[in-house]
Amino acid sequence: MKSWFAVAAIAASLSTLACGSVAPATGAGGTSGGGTGGSSRGGTGGSSAPGAGGSSAGSGGDPGSGGDSGSSGTSGTSGASGTAGASGTGGDVDGGSTDGSPGSDGPPDGTVACPATCPAGTWDLDRDPATGMCGCEYSCNKISDVDPIDLGYTDDNCDGSDGMVAKCVFVSASMGSVAGAGTRQQPVVTIARGIEIARTNGLAAVCVSGESYNEAVTVASGVSIYGGFNATDPSFPFRRAPGARTQVTAPGIVFDAPAIAAETHLEGLTINATTPSAPGSSTYGVRLGGGAGRLFVRYNAIQAARGADGGNGADGLALSPAMAPSGNPGVNGTSSGNAGGTGGPQTVCAEVGGAGGPGGFDIQVGGSGSQGSGLTPVGVGGRPNSAGACLGVTGNSTGGDGAPHAANGASGMPGIGGAALGLILSGLYTPADGGDGMKGLNGKGGSGGGGGGGGDNGTLCQSDRGGGGGSGGCGGIGGNLGGKGRGGGGSFAVFVAGGMITVSDNQLSTLGGGKGGKGGAASPGQQGGNGAPGGSAADDGGQGGMGGRGSAGGAGGPGGGGGGGPSICVARGPGASVLFMNVSCSTGAPGLGGPGGASPTGVAGGIGANGLAGENLQLN
Repeated sequence: MKSWFAVAAIAASLSTLACGSVAPATGAGGTSGGGTGGSSRGGTGGSSAPGAGGSSAGSGGDPGSGGDSGSSGTSGTSGASGTAGASGTGGDVDGGSTDGSPGSDGPPDGTVACPATCPAGTWDLDRDPATGMCGCEYSCNKISDVDPIDLGYTDDNCDGSDGMVAKCVFVSASMGSVAGAGTRQQPVVTIARGIEIARTNGLAAVCVSGESYNEAVTVASGVSIYGGFNATDPSFPFRRAPGARTQVTAPGIVFDAPAIAAETHLEGLTINATTPSAPGSSTYGVRLGGGAGRLFVRYNAIQAARGADGGNGADGLALSPAMAPSGNPGVNGTSSGNAGGTGGPQTVCAEVGGAGGPGGFDIQVGGSGSQGSGLTPVGVGGRPNSAGACLGVTGNSTGGDGAPHAANGASGMPGIGGAALGLILSGLYTPADGGDGMKGLNGKGGSGGGGGGGGDNGTLCQSDRGGGGGSGGCGGIGGNLGGKGRGGGGSFAVFVAGGMITVSDNQLSTLGGGKGGKGGAASPGQQGGNGAPGGSAADDGGQGGMGGRGSAGGAGGPGGGGGGGPSICVARGPGASVLFMNVSCSTGAPGLGGPGGASPTGVAGGIGANGLAGENLQLN
């Protein structure tokens, strides 16, 4: 029990004023008593100091009435002195005419006793008996045992601060330490460490001083985070105060709540999400993944920086070489011999040309060529020469040419532009990418030439081998596609993929979506390969036919531009439960859609749509 020492000097002074200098002797006789004597109590005692009562023997007068409880005076003897009181006025020197003023009785040792508890409206928070009256230094009218934080910083439960002091782990960037216990006297230095201690010790909240913190925070279910505490308050460290601004800054997601199973609060904070470096990344002040518990986001100022621009699509690589392989020539014929005359072999490539036919020998017809991938007509083998006197030619001994493939491959389709809004996938915003272009279609190979006819030996001559046919040229490869432009990142103050959330009494702002990336350019198709010549004639043998040319590949399709990023104060998934009230929302401009890529044919890729902006929009 707290107490303090009363000063007796005041009461002593009052006694002197009441009693004068009356001597403690038997009163002398005089005229008849001048009225009723002082009350036997000399007035009810006041403070703990002795009251001013009648002196031990009042000044006598004429015979008269004595004090109420004192002995009657004889021969003019005054009544006995009344019992001393604290501050009551005693009888006058002639016996007095009025009672002393009433006061409280005090203990005889001159001290005042403090009550066992502080008087109503006062509290002892510092456990120091020297502060305040009876040690009760804190004035507060208690209205509740619970004290959720509020905009008025009201201490409803009179524990020294707005909020529940006894249930907090305390954090200070300047005064805390890694080894801190999390008390007001020994705070920790990071919010993450505060959450860890709160979970270990079963505490419900982390209370953060009004300083700047550069950390991304993973919110634990059931552990609330409150800002705005003044760690240097001289009368009560960590008292919530309007001037204490708790600012938490991080790139990408600042407060990430993957799953909330029990009621959790994020309140009294200034949250700044900065733009990440990766193309197409988004900024989130607060992200809720899901869960059956409700997350309360209140009394905060949340700003999400601009989403990152989407990346450009890759350009299609130019084909090398620019022309597809040509066919292989036929081998020359042989005079007076059976050697040579081989047809040009099929060329190794994706779209083959047909092989040339072999030259005939003696009275043989030259072999026909084979078809290339284009399935065009082949070169027919030449007829043999029949020279009875080694001089005459009886038929067309030259092999026929293989047919070329005339139709080039079709160009690839261009990619479409990205949409105005992306999707929520795996709990995060997935930007609206453009579409890839399509690869150009290949050309087709030409067919092989026919072999030359053989030379007949007749009566007096030697037999000859005709020249082989040339093989067809390869078809060109289709041009490479242009890649899709990537969608711009979004800017979200609050992003609710799923679960339950209450967003109220906040100032929300988003600085704009990222621009969509440009679609990639397409490359031209490869030119078709030339058909090869047939082998030359020898004596009476015929010449081989030429192979057909392959057709060119089609140009690739260019990529579509990416969609612009959104700028939304509260974005939500289709299954999320969102209560949204008393919120100011400022949105920056959404991102512009990216342009489509170029193509050799002059057909560009699709242009990405501009992003969307809004206060409270559903995605998916």
